[in-house]
Amino acid sequence: VAGARGLGRALSERPSLAVAASAFALSVGALLPASVTELRHGWTQKPHWYSLDRATPAPYEAQAEVIRKLTRPPDRIYVWGWSPGTYRYAYRRSASRFATLEKLSHAGRAAQFIYDGALADLRRRPPAVFVISEGDFAGVVRDPASALADWLRAEYSQHSAIQGMCILVRRDYVLGGT
Repeated sequence: VAGARGLGRALSERPSLAVAASAFALSVGALLPASVTELRHGWTQKPHWYSLDRATPAPYEAQAEVIRKLTRPPDRIYVWGWSPGTYRYAYRRSASRFATLEKLSHAGRAAQFIYDGALADLRRRPPAVFVISEGDFAGVVRDPASALADWLRAEYSQHSAIQGMCILVRRDYVLGGT
């Protein structure tokens, strides 16, 4: 843009270039404080300057670490509810389709097939580990007519509760994480 004659002369000869440069400078100036804040926040979350990890793991990362220790890579797990990061960081595949109790409360009988299908899949091939939120777990086991509660009581024992999620291990599963 400046060429051999200099930036000042180029801007004075082409006013549109001066407007574009001013707009660019304003937008950089407006975005810079937020960018610096985000950079500082991200930097403080790291255990070391060169690390890609967080100093404090997210809840699903903490849950996944326990699951990795309990299971082997080919083992299937199941998260009842919404926590896709648990699968990702545990490096374990899902045993069935996604299902939540909210689907039943929002859509009623129209969503029953999702619940029934997931439960049938899980009964057919029980996952080594079953993860469910503490709130959902308490609600499920309180319901005397719950097929899910009966199945969980018969097949699983609670291993731990980590940041809001109960980790249940199949009773006949031989622990063997990697």
